[in-house]
Amino acid sequence: MSKKEKYFETKTMKIGGALHHFYRTEEFQTWKYHNFSGPAIEPVESGSTFKKSYYLYGLQYTSEQFKEAVRDREGNPFHKTAAFKQGANRT
Repeated sequence: MSKKEKYFETKTMKIGGALHHFYRTEEFQTWKYHNFSGPAIEPVESGSTFKKSYYLYGLQYTSEQFKEAVRDREGNPFHKTAAFKQGANRT
């Protein structure tokens, strides 16, 4: 039995003078706010009606909660794993 691969898709839209970061998965087709790099809603124009808001997987966090959640993520990025470095060292 083969394991089915799951994918996710991201999208950034500019609405009302702010950038909105979304994601969706194969399992749940609805778009949800999400951004590990910073706020999922970030105003870029002075007249924007939106405030800076932090979301992970559709759940809203305060700035402090967001920093803690990102810091407490498990695992390493792909470029810091031993498996990735082994391929570059082969001769």
